[in-house]
Amino acid sequence: MSDAYGSYDNPYGVPPPYPNQPPSFPPPQVPAQLPPGVPPPPPPGPYQLPPGWAAPPREPKPGGVVAAAVLAFVLSGLTILVALLGMLGMVGAHVDSGTDPNDAVSAGDMVVGLVMLGCTLVASVAAVVLAGLALGRRQGARVTLVVLGFLYTVTLALIGVAMIVDGVRPATSTGEVIGGAIALAIGLVPTLSAVLLLLPSAGRWYASRPGARR
Repeated sequence: MSDAYGSYDNPYGVPPPYPNQPPSFPPPQVPAQLPPGVPPPPPPGPYQLPPGWAAPPREPKPGGVVAAAVLAFVLSGLTILVALLGMLGMVGAHVDSGTDPNDAVSAGDMVVGLVMLGCTLVASVAAVVLAGLALGRRQGARVTLVVLGFLYTVTLALIGVAMIVDGVRPATSTGEVIGGAIALAIGLVPTLSAVLLLLPSAGRWYASRPGARR
């Protein structure tokens, strides 16, 4: 039988759809034409930032932290240079003592000197690394650099005092006295660097680092 309205094949009387009825889904949208040379906008993503959003400005480094790192870089670089030259000089003096036998360096003295200069070299390289990490807002590097600075000052103070005492007694040696005074003056540099890292402004800057322990 036919499928007409109210027939046996259509017992519920549902009227058939009208001819040429538009589909239920919306037609595809045609993208607008962009002017020549204008790139298309990126497709929206689930993590797209809202318009007008900008990252917060980075907190500037305190001047004391920058100055302390620069002092550590300069002093450590000079110490590394002096340590390398001292090691080469001791080895050369042991191999070739020259015309004066008093200038000869024994094997034991050379080993002790090389060990001391080697420790100084390692400490200076560590100070350079710690200064770089301190600029990167690492609290542990800051504390370690402060401790290392005070130890460096104490070591230079002992060396300077010993040189001055040896230069004064029994006979005055101007060279040793001047060298001791220079050692004492250089020892003030790591102390100044440590004090700059302990300033309140530096403490607040390290404490406000994301993830820092309060």
